Amino acid sequence: MFIPGRRILLTFAITLAPTAAHALNYTVTNLGSLGGGGTRGLAINASGQVAGESYIPVNGPDHAFSTLGTAAIINPLTDDKGTLGGIASYGRAINDLGQVAGVSYADDTGNMHAFRTGPNAPMTAGSDIGSLGGPVTYAQGINNSGQVTGYSRLSNSNFDQHAYRTAPNAAINPLTDDLGTLGGTSSMAFAINASGQVVGSSTPTSGPAHAFRTAPGGVINAAADLGVLSPGFSSLAQGINANGNAVGQGNMGNNIVHAFYVPAGRGLLPSDDLGTLPGGPISGAFGINNSDVIVGASWINATSNTTHAVVWYGPGTPAVDLNALIPANSGWTLLQAQSINDNGQITGWGYLNGDTTQFYGFVLSPAAAAAPEPASLSMLALAGMILLRRKPARKTTDH
Repeated sequence: MFIPGRRILLTFAITLAPTAAHALNYTVTNLGSLGGGGTRGLAINASGQVAGESYIPVNGPDHAFSTLGTAAIINPLTDDKGTLGGIASYGRAINDLGQVAGVSYADDTGNMHAFRTGPNAPMTAGSDIGSLGGPVTYAQGINNSGQVTGYSRLSNSNFDQHAYRTAPNAAINPLTDDLGTLGGTSSMAFAINASGQVVGSSTPTSGPAHAFRTAPGGVINAAADLGVLSPGFSSLAQGINANGNAVGQGNMGNNIVHAFYVPAGRGLLPSDDLGTLPGGPISGAFGINNSDVIVGASWINATSNTTHAVVWYGPGTPAVDLNALIPANSGWTLLQAQSINDNGQITGWGYLNGDTTQFYGFVLSPAAAAAPEPASLSMLALAGMILLRRKPARKTTDH
């Protein structure tokens, strides 16, 4: 049904949008550390809590962490998730309840076990979610139901690994949670949404690995195969939002790798290529929010082997260097953006004040938009006058 006036309102919204470009600037918060430096922010939830990994004192190994509240600054006394008994742990994902999923050494054998904590709680023996039968398991994603996804070896003698998805707040059940493959020997999962859709990569019967996206609660099958960006080369999906839209990266050959965005309901097309920063041959997309804002990293040129954190403000838009959107005197070089929430907050890591010996975790928060300039206010008023004076050409009835 056509409603007179709506087309006029849309036209003015498009006209005025460029005047708000300054709203894309960000403030930067240093996450701090667990006492030993070397911090990476890897996931951010709806309230701005961050999960990741940070060195403990002094020159100690990494421990998983999650921040409390909205300050997004690590408190070593409360935010250290501990381990499953080994020397180190690594946080990979956090849900809106504050549950963290990741991986930890369980003992001195060097085997890694996946974990899921309680809300805003450290690891306990009960945090170990088990395996598909082998000694090594990784957790990479968690949703608000407490379902965890990742990948696990199948047995002590079998080094192949399969993706899995647990039931809510349950351990891995090898009989029900193995997601299978695209016909090959291995699969890996990296993210899960509220519907239980899982994305990752799997080997097909022959050829390089393909990105996949399962149906809600489904397994890896032919319908889950997203294909590739370039025939004959591999692809990998690493992020998914509530709408089922997925992001990742595809190998293009000749040492070229490009980020991609693929909408729900179909596989990859060449037009899903998100490109890179100008001159850079490599980019990757790692996170996406429900507004389809995408974050990742891109090489800044073909020779320096240096990445910058980037954002794409939707599919079909160019990569924007996040270093250009923070205060020029901040001291930061943002290297990788890993995760973004629906408030537009971004977490990742970079260098600070010229120190390239360790990573520093950050949170970017959209800066408050300035008040409209008088010219903009005049245009808004004019739009309102036109809308008020518009008369329907004929009476319409809702259906």
